[in-house]
Amino acid sequence: MGIEEFLLHRAEQKSEKRGEKRGDKRRLIQVVCTARSNGLSIEMIAHKIVNLTVEEVQAILKKKGID
Repeated sequence: MGIEEFLLHRAEQKSEKRGEKRGDKRRLIQVVCTARSNGLSIEMIAHKIVNLTVEEVQAILKKKGID
């Protein structure tokens, strides 16, 4: 494998990781919003479901216009 191929391969791997992180973030936001829409408390969502702070969950919900 030449240097150009190596650099291209590495760039592709980084791109895939960024895509995975975006997907993970979207799923996390979806879980938070769905849990809240189903009546769970912000504290329950934060501490028991997604392992975020209450403030982080509140920020997600505010950005999505929920609660």
